[in-house]
Amino acid sequence: MIKIDYRFAMRDLIKKSGLGKNELAAVLKKARSVRNGLAKEKNSGLLGFAQVLADRQMVSDCLGFAQPFQGKIQNIVVLGIGGSALGARTLASALRPSRELELKEGRPRLFVCDNLDPDWLTDIFAIVFSEPSLFLVISKSGATAEIASQLLYLMTRLKEAYSDGWRQHLAVVTDPEKGLLRGFARQHNLVCLPIPPSVGGRYSVLTPVGLLPAALIGIDLEGLIQGAREMDEICFHPRNQPGPAELLAAIFYRFAHKGRKNLVMMPYSSKLADFSEWFAQLWAESLGKKTGLDGKQVRAGSTPVRALGATDQHSQIQLYLEGPEDKLVCFLQVEKFTEELEIPAPVKGLKELKWLSGHTIAELLNTELFATSASLARAGQPSLTISIPKLDARSLGGLFYLFELATVIAGGLWNVNPFDQPGVELGKQYTSALMGRKGFEKKKKELESFRKKGKNFIWPAKKK
Repeated sequence: MIKIDYRFAMRDLIKKSGLGKNELAAVLKKARSVRNGLAKEKNSGLLGFAQVLADRQMVSDCLGFAQPFQGKIQNIVVLGIGGSALGARTLASALRPSRELELKEGRPRLFVCDNLDPDWLTDIFAIVFSEPSLFLVISKSGATAEIASQLLYLMTRLKEAYSDGWRQHLAVVTDPEKGLLRGFARQHNLVCLPIPPSVGGRYSVLTPVGLLPAALIGIDLEGLIQGAREMDEICFHPRNQPGPAELLAAIFYRFAHKGRKNLVMMPYSSKLADFSEWFAQLWAESLGKKTGLDGKQVRAGSTPVRALGATDQHSQIQLYLEGPEDKLVCFLQVEKFTEELEIPAPVKGLKELKWLSGHTIAELLNTELFATSASLARAGQPSLTISIPKLDARSLGGLFYLFELATVIAGGLWNVNPFDQPGVELGKQYTSALMGRKGFEKKKKELESFRKKGKNFIWPAKKK
């Protein structure tokens, strides 16, 4: 069972900056209304990321595709970006051993090509083309510049390496009916799994976008879906009010309105570091909106900040304690680790460390989490802690779903659409224009003014 400890977000414990009980209750009332509206959408089949949990065929298809590759490939390579990549990366880093250990144990490793750094891509391709590998291209359209360029490069390398057998090393996850990638898959008779049209990229981790790579590296898909279903039941049919998703949405939203515009996600688990990355996209892209549903300017959202405990106790906490009072810290805790690692008695010369003996490293890590949250509270800085019993597929599935639903509820509180991303489009259009794509000539002309007016502000200045 996931737990939420929000004592250090309340005025009872942090007088100046905490939430009053009546203040929180008022926001929770609004959040509950939003949740009730979402329940109606869900019952009508309109809430895509929740609807997919009932699609048992989706899991069967992913497992069925993965089964023939067991023991035959060493690398799974995902070509994707944003929501098409972060979920798979989070699943692998949370639930599989490190790459070095996977290599030693002969397990398939996951590489996620989610950036365009050519030096980095060269290193990855040098590894995966020297061993049996399977490539997954994940994109709803395939027309995104990052994915399109990688795919064009990959096709040349595949044909060089495998000649006419290249099709056995490539699969596609895309729209079920339309788009460039769907047509490409049909033309070459490639295995192609669908992305449900009603599910946006950043909400797609529990669809084939995340599940297919997970199946190929041996992650428990049934456990993931079970955890998400259990969280869905808890959120929409809470035994005690409020439900966890509306509670998180209310706390995050209210603190943002109180000037806490930075939401720090700080797991005390190195295996959950990528979860913070996944959450950052989910929260930022869903809620960072200029205008609300009524057309009025709102400038909604708060800025997700990624941190890692205990590492960033020694790099960021000083700022959180004594810097600007503009942050809310959300800790993630694993209650029981797979290995506790007992701290032994000290050897000669280290007797001063005896106070640590008899404890475990796991105990020390979680003690540091509470000590950090308490020190923040003492400084008047709010935080809350979300705990999972252990880091397994079931708990991670629950976490994914909890934060997805909390984000959508927060969208309702801000009165914005949490499923679009209009601000991203202009950058894509400018990129297309500069790369010479037809139909974007006007956008290229817009950019000329930046080039001309910006020449005087480049260092070092060009000699006249």
